[in-house]
Amino acid sequence: RAPKVASTEALVFSTTLKENQFAIPLMMSLCHLISKTDYLGLKDVIFLISEEDEYGIGAWLQSYHDIKTLPYISASPILTHSGAIQAALHLDMPVYTLID
Repeated sequence: RAPKVASTEALVFSTTLKENQFAIPLMMSLCHLISKTDYLGLKDVIFLISEEDEYGIGAWLQSYHDIKTLPYISASPILTHSGAIQAALHLDMPVYTLID
């Protein structure tokens, strides 16, 4: 394995706003925990909250990699970039109602 260099790798945590009210507080807790520790070493951490599931994340990926693969999505360019995405974790925690 090659030695790690600062800002060359990224870890992505993503979630959506739609019917997912427990994932956003969990993501904010992860943000707080990561900012207080040096657990991830030299990786950049990206927190992505999109309005629509596939469309929002697809638009962000198109902008991040500067590609146009989905003709029905128009995304604005991203001004700053991190390194190569090494891993991504999508937090999907819908609200369940128990019915007796």
